[in-house]
Amino acid sequence: KEPDAKTCYIWAYNGQYPVAEISNADYSAIETILGASNISVFSTTYPDKSDVDSFIAPLKTGLPNAQITSFSFVPLIGMVSQTDAKGMTIYYEYDSFQRLKHIKDQNGNIIKSYDYHYKP
Repeated sequence: KEPDAKTCYIWAYNGQYPVAEISNADYSAIETILGASNISVFSTTYPDKSDVDSFIAPLKTGLPNAQITSFSFVPLIGMVSQTDAKGMTIYYEYDSFQRLKHIKDQNGNIIKSYDYHYKP
């Protein structure tokens, strides 16, 4: 990577999973916009997609040159959504055994499907 390009992460789910990847921004600028104590408190929460989106919304206006990718998870199962820097969201759906079943685009169209077969 370029020596000046920086990538920072914001964590949640008790510090287990990243909820935002911010490229082209310094962590001190992120702390200034969101607040260091707010970031610390947010890292202990278990947010859904709307909570993550509302928490990082000030970054999108405060850091116009930053590329922000956000994620949301269901702990012990997996990632349930990923929104890229262009605002396109991909959703991940799991079956009752917590196996990945479908990957869907933002319109609910199935992009990829997984089918599991076991021999008796």
